[in-house]
Amino acid sequence: MAGMIPQGAVPVKGVFHHAPLDVPSVILINFKTTKEHQEVCMTQAAQDGAARANEREAEVFKAIGNPTRLAIVKALAKGERCGCQVAEAAGADVSTVSLHLTRLRHAGVVTREQRGKNAWYRLSSPQMAGMLRCISSGRCCGSCGSPAPAPAVPASL
Repeated sequence: MAGMIPQGAVPVKGVFHHAPLDVPSVILINFKTTKEHQEVCMTQAAQDGAARANEREAEVFKAIGNPTRLAIVKALAKGERCGCQVAEAAGADVSTVSLHLTRLRHAGVVTREQRGKNAWYRLSSPQMAGMLRCISSGRCCGSCGSPAPAPAVPASL
């Protein structure tokens, strides 16, 4: 049972509660923790938050890592378009583009707005277009929202 109680936890009232029989765990109802334990928990929470952020960012890169989806994102970087215009710009049929747009929406890359019978799509973040320009040019041009790098100073000066 000692292994199930958080390290550094001190029972305040000495009250432990046994979970229902189908849940093989012991729950500490009322406890206070040492400062060290709180710091460990806060550090772990920060690491968990960073891990979740990395997972979300990886999903974005996986979504735009497909050539057709990348063509869709590049088309939307030029501005909002309806689904049929996106299909034309991507050079694919509407049903294929629809599946790719769904994947991009789930990754948070694009947003969709229904207007009458047409669905209109746009990039979720204006920085995405800038990032694509930076990637295409092979260097940061500052259009992604980051400051452009300072020009190189010749070594002869």
